[in-house]
Amino acid sequence: MAANVLQNHNRNPYGSYKDKQHLVLFTADDFYMSLLLFRCSPIALRVMLVLASKLNADGYATASLAELAKSLRTNPSYVNKAILELAKYELIQKKKRSEYWIQPDVFRPALIEV
Repeated sequence: MAANVLQNHNRNPYGSYKDKQHLVLFTADDFYMSLLLFRCSPIALRVMLVLASKLNADGYATASLAELAKSLRTNPSYVNKAILELAKYELIQKKKRSEYWIQPDVFRPALIEV
């Protein structure tokens, strides 16, 4: 109890001290699930999962080709081919250099207040 009081003695007990945490939800329906599992190549599926892990609260994933290739331990040309394949099926869209928008019907960001 004393440690709790010492730790929180400067805080306003009536103030709002909520922390926000970011969570990524997999919300694919049958159509997008079949696209991911049966139409996409294995490297495209791996790239999609890495991009989903880098998803921010606005729905964008920021990663360069070199960074994706390093995390997947493959050539950047294979990663580029996978990104083009995902864009062909409209699972992602390239917005800026090394910034991708992920289809919210597949992966959706959520903010949780703690």
